[in-house]
Amino acid sequence: MRRDGGRRVTDQGDVARESLFEAWGLFAVAAVLVWAFFTGGGAFDRGLGDVIGQLLALPVIGWALFAQLGSFSGRPRIVALSVLSVVVLAVLVQQTPLPESLWRAIDVRDALANDLAIAGASDARYFWSLTPLASERGLWSMLPAIAVFLGALSMPRKHHLKLLLLVALLSATSLLLAFFQLGVPQDSILNPFPEWPARLNGFFANANHQSSGFAVSVIIIAAILFDRWRGTNESPAMSRWQSWTLAAIGLLMLASMPLAGSVAASLLAMLALMAIPALSLIERPWRHERPWVNHGAKFGLLVLATGLFVAAMNWMRSGVVHGDRGPVAIATAAMGNDHAPAGAGLGSFVSWFDQAGPEAFRQWEYYNHAHNEFAQWWLESGVVGAVALAAVLFLLVRHFPARRRVSDAGVAVAAWLGCVVLLLHSAVDYPLRTPALMSVGGLLLGIVVAQRSRRERKSGSVDAAMPGHDVDTPSYRTFNSALAQSGAPE
Repeated sequence: MRRDGGRRVTDQGDVARESLFEAWGLFAVAAVLVWAFFTGGGAFDRGLGDVIGQLLALPVIGWALFAQLGSFSGRPRIVALSVLSVVVLAVLVQQTPLPESLWRAIDVRDALANDLAIAGASDARYFWSLTPLASERGLWSMLPAIAVFLGALSMPRKHHLKLLLLVALLSATSLLLAFFQLGVPQDSILNPFPEWPARLNGFFANANHQSSGFAVSVIIIAAILFDRWRGTNESPAMSRWQSWTLAAIGLLMLASMPLAGSVAASLLAMLALMAIPALSLIERPWRHERPWVNHGAKFGLLVLATGLFVAAMNWMRSGVVHGDRGPVAIATAAMGNDHAPAGAGLGSFVSWFDQAGPEAFRQWEYYNHAHNEFAQWWLESGVVGAVALAAVLFLLVRHFPARRRVSDAGVAVAAWLGCVVLLLHSAVDYPLRTPALMSVGGLLLGIVVAQRSRRERKSGSVDAAMPGHDVDTPSYRTFNSALAQSGAPE
């Protein structure tokens, strides 16, 4: 890219680089997403499918980064890549070797070092993470999510709808597989996790994570259909049979969520469905000749949403209080305070909770997760993990789906609410520990950022698209053609 007077002019290499990813990047991102969904339904998988998915993600990451050079205006690209760097560094830093004096500065580590010395392991190596190998595996497991995140940032925004519909299709396929699983033996080839009896799991080891995928897919379908029903100018039209098919799939998944046994995912999906028209009212209120009708509609929707939210929180709280998830999360957060500021290391929860957890939780079965990702991230990643989480939340809040600034409001709202639901569900479960839902989350966050970013196609004629409009839209091409025919100076 070079400058000619006051204009930015694209070099031929920039055009070729962007055009190549625009033509084939969608298929590369879709391949990573599909593979992660089919093979990454477990939170403890370390099999061949995971390795293939990670190797498949590596070239897509490099290609997406290469394609982004010159594709976006500076600030959105820098902010998004900075947040991604913080998240990766929060895990990468755990592989750092530390001096023994610094390592033993934390009381629980000092006590552990004394135990190691008594056991004759005085030559132990001291790393930031207490489980460096598990932390390294956690870093590699992030590769598919990083690939789809960068891919969503790099491709034209017109492809985002296709990827969201692909997520819904993958969840529908998982539901179909789940119905077949109910009628076959436990060790059937149709059960990806034969060590567990099938319970409407589909591609997932845990039916709660299947419900997380359903919740995200229901939100995608509802937001897209609602926006098409409202008839925005930017939204591509859908035929009647396409709309009815999507609606039927969404209703089937919504009805199947209670069968999978996930109360939290069902409630969060209902809350998100209430939020879809609310977000639309914020940016584009329903017009009526009497203003009090508009204000009354907003107030009524707010009261209804608040009542549903309070009821949902009370329901969820009663389930947490009367179960062991609340006490386990509190104990995990307390152990995180003991390990602060470094954290115990990614993947250390099981071994450390078995060793240092309260006596009341010691039993013949072990706790595989805290079922509260915020508490577990605090235990495993410490202050750097908290900073990484804050950076992701900042990115999500900063790119709130304002209709006047997005290319496709339905897509933007679906992706933003999908991210919110996955984070909220992480407060009572661990959906983002699975490569499948981690990749879905990465895709949704990438779409959220890209939909609010001002994409620049640095052509010689027009410098940048208007905020909220992709340069590949028909209106933009019409404007460009009219400008050329008029003979107006560039």
